[in-house]
Amino acid sequence: MSEQDLLLRSDTPAQDRAALPLGPDGMDRYTRRDLRKEEIAIARQYHGGTMWPYSVAAFLGFAVWLSFFPLAIMGQLNLPLAFVLSCFFCVGGYVTSHEAMHSNIGARAPSIAG
Repeated sequence: MSEQDLLLRSDTPAQDRAALPLGPDGMDRYTRRDLRKEEIAIARQYHGGTMWPYSVAAFLGFAVWLSFFPLAIMGQLNLPLAFVLSCFFCVGGYVTSHEAMHSNIGARAPSIAG
């Protein structure tokens, strides 16, 4: 048993317990706050950039996926390959819409909740 576990036990004498209540991860709120600030600073380094290629790729992927139906009916399409590509397009569309919902692709819309 680690020293930290001993400090958190309820049967440990009061003078040997931690002075501040610690979270389940063993860190106080100040340490968690500082780590969160560091995490946000690192994320800001990679946030932004050009986002229009994601929208173009989503529309092109939809157009290619839509073309699978007539190609499959005419027998011009390898169905296992079409299945794999459809899964790829599905994931690509989800990622694009997910980023758009977090306003990472377009400008943040004004709130209508007056």
